[in-house]
Amino acid sequence: MLWTRLLGIVLAETDGDRVRVDILAKHFRRYFRELARPYATWRQVDTITGLRCERAFNLDGHSVVTPLADPSHHLRAWVDFGGLGPSIHDRLALVTTVTVEKQSLWSPPHELGFPERGLALVGAVRLLKPGVPRLHCHANGQLSSFRFERPSGWGDLEGEPIGNEKEAAIESKDIPRVRALWKDLLPRYQRRWAFATREPRIDIPLRRFGRAYENTWWLDRVVDLTVAIEALIGPSDQQELRHRVALRAAHLLGSRGNPSQVVYECVRTMYDARSTMVHGRRADEKQQAKWLSTLSGLEYDYNRGIYPLIEPALETAREIVSRLIRGCMKLASESAPQPSWPLPDDFDRLILEPSERRLWQRKFQL
Repeated sequence: MLWTRLLGIVLAETDGDRVRVDILAKHFRRYFRELARPYATWRQVDTITGLRCERAFNLDGHSVVTPLADPSHHLRAWVDFGGLGPSIHDRLALVTTVTVEKQSLWSPPHELGFPERGLALVGAVRLLKPGVPRLHCHANGQLSSFRFERPSGWGDLEGEPIGNEKEAAIESKDIPRVRALWKDLLPRYQRRWAFATREPRIDIPLRRFGRAYENTWWLDRVVDLTVAIEALIGPSDQQELRHRVALRAAHLLGSRGNPSQVVYECVRTMYDARSTMVHGRRADEKQQAKWLSTLSGLEYDYNRGIYPLIEPALETAREIVSRLIRGCMKLASESAPQPSWPLPDDFDRLILEPSERRLWQRKFQL
C-alpha cells in the first residue's frame, strides 16, 4: 500500500515518464518524517440535508459550518459511504479538524466524536428555525500524504428530505443563537452514546423531539411530539392530563400572534391523535383530516386529500414543542426559585394569577 501510494505521487510529479531518483528520495524522506512525527491531523465531515446557510461560520475552535458539502474535498481523500454518499440535497457541511497525538490505527481521536457534533447542530437548528434538516452523511480520516488508515464514512444517518418538507435556513443574525444552543446540546448528545443509569429530565423531550423528524408517518411524529410535551409540562398526578397539559401550554405560549385558544386546541388535538394511535384504534381519512385542519389552520379539500395539510400541521406541532423545550431549558439554567423547571406542583394555581402568568410567559416568548 505504501509503495503504491509513493509511486503514484512520484509518477504524478514526473508526468509518468520515468521514476527520478531525486523525486523518489524527496517523498521517501517526507514519509519517514511523517512516520516519526508524534501528532496526526484528523478531519471529520458531516453533511446535512434540508439546511442552507448564508455564509460559513465557526462553532468552536475545531468546527466550521460551511455551505460546501463535498466530503472528498474536505478530507482530500476518497471516502467509501457504503454505496450511498452525499446527494443533491446536501447543502451544508460541518467540518471538524483536530491535531492530536497519534492514535491506534482503528481508533479516530475522541475529540472528533462520532455523529454527535452534527446531531447537536441539527438539533439546535430544529429548535430555532422552521424546516426539517437532517444529518445525512458522516466521514472521517487523516489529512496526510501517507495515510496510515483508510478514511471511513456512513451515509443516510437520518435519511433525506421526504415529500414537501420545508428547508431550514440559517441567516447571519441566527449564528450566535445557533452557536450557543449547539454548545448547550452537545454534551446531551454525547451522553446518548455512553451507558448511563440516569439521564437529565430535559434529555427525554429532546430525544422525542428528534425522533419526530425521523419517523415517516405523520401520526408517529405527533405521538413523539405529544410525549415530549407531557415530559416537559405534564402534571405529576396525571389527573385530567389532556385538558391540563393543553391549558398549561396555552398559558405559557399564548400571545397576540399565537392566541392561547389556538395553542390549547392544537395540543388537545395532538393528544387525541396520540390516544388513537397508542390504543390501537384506526383513524380514517375524515378523522385525520379533522386533526390536520386544526393543527395547520387550513381547510381540508376532499379532491386533494390530506397530503397538503400534513407538513403545515407538523410544523405547528414542532413549533409548540420547540418553544416549550427552549423555555424549559432556560428556566432550568437559572438560579432564581421562581419561575423554575420542572414546573412546581401548584403551577395550575400560580398561572391563574395575571402577574404570575406574565412572569412565566416572558420565559417562553423567545
